[in-house]
Amino acid sequence: MADAAGMTRQGLYYYFRSKDDILVRLVTDVTAPFLEKTDRSSVDKLRDFTLMLAEDRARNRLRFRALDRSESALSPELRNDFLVARRRVLALLVDAIRVGIDDSSFRATDPRVAALSIIGMCNWVAWWYEPDPGRVVEPLGFIADNAVAMLVRPSSEATVGDALRASLERLRSELDGILGRLD
Repeated sequence: MADAAGMTRQGLYYYFRSKDDILVRLVTDVTAPFLEKTDRSSVDKLRDFTLMLAEDRARNRLRFRALDRSESALSPELRNDFLVARRRVLALLVDAIRVGIDDSSFRATDPRVAALSIIGMCNWVAWWYEPDPGRVVEPLGFIADNAVAMLVRPSSEATVGDALRASLERLRSELDGILGRLD
């Protein structure tokens, strides 16, 4: 972790009391942003949540892997804190999916299984994703689009249209960025 932070181990422990303290702080920092978004449509909320989670796993691959691998090494109290934080993220996503089902944005499905599927899809990014500036289309946006496509009600043209418009806007933005690098 010290190497990833660009400091010595002693320097790292200046800011943290112990390894366990570092891991708890990482858990808190990973989960806190997901608890803040509230006033969006169900489709936008799902897409934003999924994109934020996938981007976090892509940006912080080493941190996520360290948490994933170190869970069994945590003290019982800290392991409980870690599980509570993970459950909060799951509960937030389950609730967002349930609201989408209730407002007819999403098809009827088991919201917990859908949430676990999305979280698993995003978590796996930490193991395979490698940034590539030459890539024409960024795969993280497709992960968010796939999460929406997995749940959106096929008969709801407005919802599908919103998702397609958001995807098109994202592609336009990425294309503008690519064209800007060519100039």
